[in-house]
Amino acid sequence: VLVAASKGMTGADIKAICTEAGMFAIRDDREIVHHQDFQRAIRKIALRGGTDRIPPGIYG
Repeated sequence: VLVAASKGMTGADIKAICTEAGMFAIRDDREIVHHQDFQRAIRKIALRGGTDRIPPGIYG
């Protein structure tokens, strides 16, 4: 998921996705980051730059 979603993103975007995925796990009081955390983080980070940054087909 991260590889497909990172097309057109910067290294800083990828770092932000990983950090945010970890924060989602922490907020849910978990020590393990799940796939869903990355999906939520990708959506959040991609949307902060506009909806055109979400690769087509990534969510469906």
